Amino acid sequence: MDNLKTIINNKRVVIVGPSPSLLNKENGPLIDSYDIVIRIKKGFPIVNKLIKHLGEKTHILCSHLKLTQNNLDYSSLHQLYNSQCQLIYMPYPITIEPFNRFYDNFMQYYQQFLQVTPNYNRKIPVLVSDNSSYLYHSQKMNTTPTTGISMILDLLQCDFKELFITGFTFRLDGYYQDYKTKQEDRESYIRTFVTRKVHNTNYEAHYLKPLIVNKPNIILDEPLTNIFKKLI
Repeated sequence: MDNLKTIINNKRVVIVGPSPSLLNKENGPLIDSYDIVIRIKKGFPIVNKLIKHLGEKTHILCSHLKLTQNNLDYSSLHQLYNSQCQLIYMPYPITIEPFNRFYDNFMQYYQQFLQVTPNYNRKIPVLVSDNSSYLYHSQKMNTTPTTGISMILDLLQCDFKELFITGFTFRLDGYYQDYKTKQEDRESYIRTFVTRKVHNTNYEAHYLKPLIVNKPNIILDEPLTNIFKKLI
């Protein structure tokens, strides 16, 4: 967490979510103008046709590190190393199931990737959130925060100059196609919201609203602003 604060402190930061509302505007240059660009899970790599909407820079890749639900194959990791990425960040603790398994499996895979690829001049560190932060928020929220929301909650502990939150709509409009297909959306919803009841985006929205609305150095995009306005 301290290393995350070091990267974030006194920076202009944007975190880019997976909402299809992002494709209604060509905010790519705006996103790339920020000092630190954070992308979530399958938000990296960015396909060329979406750069005008999403930008192309990535400084932090936020992920729960489950190999089957992220773009973490060798090809994507190569692209990550050839980008400006400074950090792979897991906004969950590795002391709790299933995050410990996700982390261990990824680190084994990551080491294999590093061993069979040309030597890089650097190694992108993999950091995880601390246990106390996760337990505090999940208990207050009464649900497991989704990856992007968990990242935002960790960012709130940092001393950023500005935070722009864009592309987060609590699943109300789904995902843009290149992030997750409608079939993948349905399957993940049934798995995590219906069958296992891991997440509750309504709880997330009500919990997050007072933490970020009307904060002078936090900017919300129009869709998220409208969602919060309608919350009772």
